[in-house]
Amino acid sequence: MKNKLIGYYGYWVHLTYLSVVSAIIGIYFTITNNVFAAIICLMISGVCDMFDGTVAKTKKRNDDEKKYGIQIDALADIVSFGVLPVAIGFAIYHDVMFQTKEMYMIIFNLIVFSLYILAALIRLAYFNVQEMKLQENNVSREYYEGLPVTSVALIIPLIYTICILFNIPLDIIFNNTTYLTFNMDIINTVSTFDEQVAILKRPTNNVLINSV
Repeated sequence: MKNKLIGYYGYWVHLTYLSVVSAIIGIYFTITNNVFAAIICLMISGVCDMFDGTVAKTKKRNDDEKKYGIQIDALADIVSFGVLPVAIGFAIYHDVMFQTKEMYMIIFNLIVFSLYILAALIRLAYFNVQEMKLQENNVSREYYEGLPVTSVALIIPLIYTICILFNIPLDIIFNNTTYLTFNMDIINTVSTFDEQVAILKRPTNNVLINSV
């Protein structure tokens, strides 16, 4: 009997695998503090995710392959659009978080990053269940609810570009964007977002950030 590797490796799933590989490379770049290269990897993952569903539909798949596609896409998304954006955040905030003596800022940012990943994880798991129900009834999804986690592949590069062009401190903008994305995924807490903006505008924080 011929041995067979676990999983599915048809062309219809290659883009999903490529998205994960790009994210892993991006995480490596965050470790070396190369934020620009990490964001490029995030964009590549976003492009792969944009077309993987279209490519998958070109192949006639059995039920197991369809279910596998749903699961592997969500698992890939949590790495590419959950872990990688947080790794980028850590790379941006490394100096601010670990050189500041204000422990509440460190704790706050760690909580924000943790909640962001949890928000992405919960959303992906929830819509996995919904997608499986739709496929069982042979119904196609007509629209998405809320803000897709993959939107960070567009939001973060856009914010990064604006910061570079207008010489805006990247750590301030990135923190607010990450926090706002989390709120749009789970709950609408505009007041809390405004509080974080106020905290970052305090004179002690401005001196610290400008000195980095």
